[in-house]
Amino acid sequence: MVGPGMSAVSQETDPGLGLDVRQIVIVGQSLGKGGLGSPALTPSVSSLFASKEVGPYGVLSRATAHDDAQRPALTMLDSLQSADPDSVWVESTHSAADTAYVAIKKGTTQFATAMARVQFGADAASRMGLHHEVVSVHFIHGEKDHFVGTTRAQYAADLAEWIGDYRTDVYAITGQVPVGVVCQTSSWDKYVAFPETTLAALDVHRDVADMYCVGPKYHLPYVADGIHLTAAGYFLLGEYHARVVEQVVLDAGEWEPVAPSSITRVGTSVVVQFTVPTGPLVVDTSTLDAVPNHGFSWHDDTGSTEVESVEVTGSDEVTVALASVPTGANPRLGYGVTNRGGNLRDSAAETSVLDGRNLWNWCCHFFDPVPFP
Repeated sequence: MVGPGMSAVSQETDPGLGLDVRQIVIVGQSLGKGGLGSPALTPSVSSLFASKEVGPYGVLSRATAHDDAQRPALTMLDSLQSADPDSVWVESTHSAADTAYVAIKKGTTQFATAMARVQFGADAASRMGLHHEVVSVHFIHGEKDHFVGTTRAQYAADLAEWIGDYRTDVYAITGQVPVGVVCQTSSWDKYVAFPETTLAALDVHRDVADMYCVGPKYHLPYVADGIHLTAAGYFLLGEYHARVVEQVVLDAGEWEPVAPSSITRVGTSVVVQFTVPTGPLVVDTSTLDAVPNHGFSWHDDTGSTEVESVEVTGSDEVTVALASVPTGANPRLGYGVTNRGGNLRDSAAETSVLDGRNLWNWCCHFFDPVPFP
């Protein structure tokens, strides 16, 4: 956690100074290292001992050949280097396939290796007379914890502990604190009947300072198993992660994904106000196949009613019509919790350097009480 006298990178960095060596750290499972996303589409990357090490240990190098897989870090670096050409951006990836949080948390070899590479980055930069900082830690994880039955509350606590431990140990080396960046696991339907760890990613965004949820992954292209992304999918995921870092660190701004800021109900009408990076909201059944009620669902203890229709009623507003007035206790509105995803997105103007496709921000999976907050 952030200790006395510690502040997030986004609060203490003047991007105009052009910091010399800026490191990003990627941790998680197979998606964090581009599992099944071969061959890579990114031809070069600054690497600080990634999962596939480039050069002999102890050398800060720039690869000139493809990695064996399209790790999200490859695109993150290219995007960030382009946005901040006065700095040298490097990365270290520490992902292990089929591994729950308990096996890669602080106190494990995986965590120790990540910190050793942070220390190496600091030492190497110092020897060259350069400044070094760890800008961000990226969490691309959650599938295994779905499988073993980790609850939403427990996984949210795990993520909070995880970024807290990284911040504490990075601060001890560099004297600054990285932001955290997490994405939602959209392949939950391959493991469980309800997306517990998926929802936790949005919870920590809401509850933990300088921990940012990029958004979901249901709109990205997957390989046949429906769990791992294609090389193009990992490329796009890296662009989404980089955009958050650009906004909160390089531009010293804030980031909010497409997610509810308030939910109210009057009779059969449920009005949802959203945080929207770029309005207006759009229900899009052209880019993604239409799903029932565009991903929205009503829940209460007795299943007293159901969603009848969904309509965008403002640039940041959606109105959900229910079939009847609900009578059950513990009412909640869900999105992407009965289907893998939905059809709601914003109107972001950015496009991918891969193929020019739109980098719209798609609505997060959520399962919120009514009223909310």
